[in-house]
Amino acid sequence: MALTKSDLNQLSALLDLKINHQMRKVVKEEVKELVSHLPTREQFYKKMDKWMKATSTKDIEAPIHKSRHDKTETRLNRIEKHLGLSTGI
Repeated sequence: MALTKSDLNQLSALLDLKINHQMRKVVKEEVKELVSHLPTREQFYKKMDKWMKATSTKDIEAPIHKSRHDKTETRLNRIEKHLGLSTGI
C-alpha cells in the first residue's frame, strides 16, 4: 500500500508540529540558561526601592549640605577680612 499525497501532507504537517515543539523546548531551555543569573522580579524591585530611597535622601540632603557650605564660606570670608588675611585662592 503506497502513501497518497494527502497522507504525505498529513505526515509532513505532523513532523513540522513535532519539530516546532522540539525547537520551542530547546529555545526555552536556552533562554532559561541565559537569564538564570538575573534577579527575580521581587529581588529587582527590592533593590530598586533601596536605591530610589537612597537617591531621594541624597536629593533632600544635598541642598541642606550646600547651604551649610555657603554659610561656612561666608563666615570664613568675614573672619579673613576682619583679620586681614588673604584667602590664598
